[in-house]
Amino acid sequence: MVHVHHQWHQSSERVWTRYTCMQVFRKIQGLFQGRMLTSKDIKGEKHNFTHNSDTLFRTATKSIEFEKYQSLGNDYIIIDNRSGQLDSYQSHASLFQQMCDRKCGVGGEGVIVVNNHPHVDFELVTYDTSGDCGSFRTPCGLCGIAFAKKHEILKYNETHFYADGREHYGMYDDINHVTHLKMVATVTVTKHNDWNYLVQMGDSHLVCYVSDQDQINSVEKERVINITDEYKSKNCEITNIHFVTSSENRLHLQTFDNNDSTDFKQTGDIGVGAVSAALVSCYKTSTFQESMKDTTSTVDVYTPRGKAFAHSSSSIFFNVFLIGQTELVFTGKYYNNRADIIS
Repeated sequence: MVHVHHQWHQSSERVWTRYTCMQVFRKIQGLFQGRMLTSKDIKGEKHNFTHNSDTLFRTATKSIEFEKYQSLGNDYIIIDNRSGQLDSYQSHASLFQQMCDRKCGVGGEGVIVVNNHPHVDFELVTYDTSGDCGSFRTPCGLCGIAFAKKHEILKYNETHFYADGREHYGMYDDINHVTHLKMVATVTVTKHNDWNYLVQMGDSHLVCYVSDQDQINSVEKERVINITDEYKSKNCEITNIHFVTSSENRLHLQTFDNNDSTDFKQTGDIGVGAVSAALVSCYKTSTFQESMKDTTSTVDVYTPRGKAFAHSSSSIFFNVFLIGQTELVFTGKYYNNRADIIS
C-alpha cells in the first residue's frame, strides 16, 4: 500500500484552517460595514466576497468542481472538463497556479484536465504547479485511470486514453483495488558494470545499486557523475538516476533528477524508477540471463513514498506494467482563490 495518508491529512487541515480564519475575518468585516454576515454569506455557496473602496459587495462567481487523487506519493487535482466547465476561463495558467498553491489553494503537484476524445475513452492534459503544460508522469496515468473508474468511463475495467501525444492503456483491479498502467515503450536493459545498469524506455535511466539508501556516500555519487558524463559523450542523456538497495527479496528505491547530478534533486516520477529497478532486478537474476526464454515475473519495489509493483512479460520487456494503489483524497469546489471541500 502507499502509506502517504499523513501528507493529505496535513493538506486538508490547511484548507480547513484557512476556511475557519476566513469565516472570522468576514464576520469582523461585516461588523465594520454595520451588519453581520449570514451563514450563507460565510459559506459562500453562491457568491464570492471582495473589498473595494471600503465597500463589501457580492460578486457572482462560477465554481470549478475538482477531485484530488494521490498515487505513489504524488497528489494531483483532477478537473472533469468533458462538459466544458473550463471553457469560460481565459487564463488556465493563472487558475491552475492558484489551485496548486498549498498555502492559498487546493494544493497539489499539478492539475490533470480530463477531456473528451473522438477515438479513445478520454484525454488527459497535465499542467505543472506554474500552470504551464507539463510532462505526463506515471502517477498522472494511475490517477486518471482511478478517476475513470469512479465515473464509470472504463469498459470492463479497461481503458484506452490519450496523453502526452500518444495513446495509453490501463486497467483497474477490483479485487486488489489497484490501477495498472502499461508502459508505452519497449524497455531494454544494458549492463554497464556490476553496480550500474542503463534502462531505456523512450528516455534513458541509470539504475545504481548502493549499500545504504540513507547514506549515499561521496564515492558512489562521484561514480554516478562519471557514468552520466560518459553516456552524455555518447549522445545518451540520462534523465533520472535511481539508487537501489536490495534486501530480503525487496528493492528499496530513491529517484533523482539528472538536471544537476551534483545536487541530486529528488524527482516526482517515482513510478518510472520503480519499473526501472524491477526490470534490472529481473535482468540480474542468473536464471533469467541463462534461459532468456519467455517468462512472467513480478517484483515489489519499496520507495520513500510507498510501494509499487512492476510486472513484465517476455525476456525483451515489451509488455511492462506499473501497478500502484491510487485513492481519492477529497472532492470540492474552487472559487476565486478559495476551495470548499465537499467530501
